[in-house]
Amino acid sequence: MEHPSNVQAMAEALSTLFATDCRVLDILERCGWTSYIDFIRPGETGDEHAMKGVDAFGRRFIVFKCTVRTTSTTPPSVSRLFTTFFQRYRSDSVDEVLYHTAGHYGTHLFTTVGGASLAQIEQLCKLMRSGRIDLTVDDMTQLHVGYRNHVDIQRLEPSAIDTVTLGWSEVAPERS
Repeated sequence: MEHPSNVQAMAEALSTLFATDCRVLDILERCGWTSYIDFIRPGETGDEHAMKGVDAFGRRFIVFKCTVRTTSTTPPSVSRLFTTFFQRYRSDSVDEVLYHTAGHYGTHLFTTVGGASLAQIEQLCKLMRSGRIDLTVDDMTQLHVGYRNHVDIQRLEPSAIDTVTLGWSEVAPERS
């Protein structure tokens, strides 16, 4: 169980995240074979960069598209990511701040084995609010980015920066 002060900080960050001004994605009573919302496809968001909603069990979620530009590779790369960030248990649960990433349609911005960290939630808030985050090598490690292998991160120059922007760049190939 998280330390009470960390739980409070996570609850506040989640409140900020879900106050983000974006359209609602109504998934009705649908659920994936895991009983979670791992079935949402990028096409369901249309031209929206991010959408939020609540599943049939009352659990909140945000789905978002983002583009990652890495300049530490030759040539520099551009990748499109699609992530569903969802509440694992209902809000009346002891674990109401336990969130994960999911989805079968592309690479996720970060992985959340054991649950999302406060740092991941805070960076997601920043991405949703400002439309951009710059990630240092330390950030990539701490956030468990899903688009890079941890061994590859260790090999990066310490000055490397990945830029994540909300939405999909027109020049990036779509990943399925």
